[in-house]
Amino acid sequence: MEPEWTKKISSNTICTTYQYIFYIYAFIAVLALVGTIGILVSYKLPRGLSVSIGFQGLLTASLGAVLTLFQYLICSRALLETKKKA
Repeated sequence: MEPEWTKKISSNTICTTYQYIFYIYAFIAVLALVGTIGILVSYKLPRGLSVSIGFQGLLTASLGAVLTLFQYLICSRALLETKKKA
């Protein structure tokens, strides 16, 4: 099912790519969390607006965290485990 040209790509190359994506998503998650906390602490906003901003910031941070873990799992379990078995 896998094309021939993709079989030439080593697992280490793919893991390195996913590691860079891991760092980008981790940065986005931290930036969203710190930015949301900064906005909520810095400005006196109406209650409804601060709840919606807080929810949006936490949602963005949690999506970044989930995507970060996904990148890690692909490399550590799927790619490197098959290499260890072989």
